[in-house]
Amino acid sequence: MPKRRQTQSDGILQPVAKQKSVRAQEFLGKYASIPGIVASDAGKTFAHCSYCKMDFLIAHSGKYDIDRHCLSKSHKDHASAKKAAAGSRTMADFIPTAKVLPEEQAAVRAEAMFVELIVKMNLPLSTADVISKTVKSAFPDSETAQKYQCCRKKATAMIHQMSLDIKSTLKARIATGPFCVSTDGSNEQRDKQYPVVITTVGEFGVCTDLLSVPTMGVQSASTGENIFKLLEKELMVPPPADATLVGDPPRPPPPSVPWQNCMALGCDNAPVMTGHTNGVFGNMKTKQPHLYLSGCPCHLIHRAAQKAASELPLKIDEILVDIYFYFEHSSKRLAVLETFQAEVKNTKVLKHVATRWLSIRKCLGRILENWNALDDFFKQETSKTTSSSAKCRQERLKIFFQSRTNKLYCLLLHNALHPFDITNQQLQCEAPKIHILQRSLHAFMRDLLVKFVKPTVMAEKMREEGKTRPRTGWRWTSRRRTTTSKLFSSVQRLRPT
Repeated sequence: MPKRRQTQSDGILQPVAKQKSVRAQEFLGKYASIPGIVASDAGKTFAHCSYCKMDFLIAHSGKYDIDRHCLSKSHKDHASAKKAAAGSRTMADFIPTAKVLPEEQAAVRAEAMFVELIVKMNLPLSTADVISKTVKSAFPDSETAQKYQCCRKKATAMIHQMSLDIKSTLKARIATGPFCVSTDGSNEQRDKQYPVVITTVGEFGVCTDLLSVPTMGVQSASTGENIFKLLEKELMVPPPADATLVGDPPRPPPPSVPWQNCMALGCDNAPVMTGHTNGVFGNMKTKQPHLYLSGCPCHLIHRAAQKAASELPLKIDEILVDIYFYFEHSSKRLAVLETFQAEVKNTKVLKHVATRWLSIRKCLGRILENWNALDDFFKQETSKTTSSSAKCRQERLKIFFQSRTNKLYCLLLHNALHPFDITNQQLQCEAPKIHILQRSLHAFMRDLLVKFVKPTVMAEKMREEGKTRPRTGWRWTSRRRTTTSKLFSSVQRLRPT
């Protein structure tokens, strides 16, 4: 007999029956096997019907509440509609998507690659017309080649868009990360161009790209301040998207140059660039006090070699230019010269370009290789031209090749320029060589300094170390004392004081 508790009513104690506890039903994992029924986010005592898009209570009977919902007319209608829609097409299936087909995407990729090749090789845009026809005829079985359609007008538009993309990418990099800027002026007398080259950290490491090629008009003098303003205009970047100025209404701030990210300025060693007061470097230092000036080491090496060569009485660069232009436009002279070059392997006369620092030694070596042939040619050459400049050039070259001292000068310069060329090649190499740069420059300085150490000093040093006196490699082959003394006095002036 169940226990009862007593209550007092009107002074009489009466027994009261104990109430039974009710346990709420919760959603079980096995209920998920019923089609359309899943657990509900409303709580453990609810179930969710994916057909009807509704939550219902199952706390009373659990499985029975779910069965009762599934037998309702509303649930049956939604379930039948769901099954009918599974085998039919939706409205989105009838709308064409913007996704490019693989074949068309391959054709666009091929067009972009050929346009990039045209820009990289500096080819004329008319090349695109020829490439479009050649690709289709060369690959008749390729669907990509047959869909290739990129002539000069389309190539021009693609190049323009690529330049805008690269420019925006570069400006995004300099706005958020460190960068270095380099520039140099062109040789035009009127409208000088200043290409702006940016070095940043890209996706694949440190990369150097051309940002723009602005032009400074005739009305603006090429001063340090004007060049700085030109660079500042090209380096302007837009403000961040969330940046606003205080005002009514709010407006974005104007573009500015992130000078705090600029690390170095790369330029030649002209005073207008490197001047600390009025030069480009001095103007940039007012914006970035920690700016580093990276001058051109190739230019410094060239200036040092040029200064040393100016002590000699021979202007070898002018002689090389005279020799090339004497044979350039005359096939008759070249034919006559070939008759004297029977035993010479390399017969072509090379052109020396003053702005190509590595060309002078190659041209000088070619002249030394053809020295006897050129000497015989000018001995029998008779001037038939009416031009006074051509006659002077011919007479000047004839006197030059007849002098044995001039050949000694050329041999001396050809041997002295060898360490300069090796260092310049390493500095102008496209591949990064920063890991061997310091060692290479030290080796270059050592090769130069050992050429100026006196044999007596070397002998004294080796005598102190207990070694024998070394033999020097100098031996003069000329028998003329006056020629030897003149050459020796010229070489003496090459030594630093």
